[in-house]
Amino acid sequence: MVQEGVDIIQQTSTVPNAGLGLFAARSLPKGTILGTYPGIMAPLAQHAASKLPNYPQCEGYIWRFSDNQYVIDPTNAVGVLEDICIGGNPGQFGSIPLFTILHQIPVLSNTLAVKTALCRINEPPRGRDVNVVTDEDLQRRTVTFSLERDVVAGEEFFIDYGLSYDRSFYGGGVGD
Repeated sequence: MVQEGVDIIQQTSTVPNAGLGLFAARSLPKGTILGTYPGIMAPLAQHAASKLPNYPQCEGYIWRFSDNQYVIDPTNAVGVLEDICIGGNPGQFGSIPLFTILHQIPVLSNTLAVKTALCRINEPPRGRDVNVVTDEDLQRRTVTFSLERDVVAGEEFFIDYGLSYDRSFYGGGVGD
């Protein structure tokens, strides 16, 4: 798997209004596994009833599995994407404070937190191609990102967000 700062870097996206993007720090070959989508697994119904109504901005970062049963949410308790996702489920009383406290214990901090850099992969603007593909494993509830083709140092990673993604605020893609 790739390492942030060595193989990949976060910086301002080339897509207007997209915020940060994820870029190749060095050339990487087709098939390189970038990692698995980070975040907290939650049943879709629970997420839709509890977090989404209160923090709708998290919707831009959640991964909804194709069977519509679960989501992976990398945002914090108030729907903001931070550099790491500590853990905890807003639907389980006390789990977020518990994970926050446990994360402060040095021996546990690296096992409870995951970096969220892969959440910075944007959809390409019109005229640019996708270079990242996903492999969704419904049994294990993981989503693995890998390169569809060779990329060169400095190239931004792009992925197709699908037909249902709201592009009204976004600087590229359908409705541009």
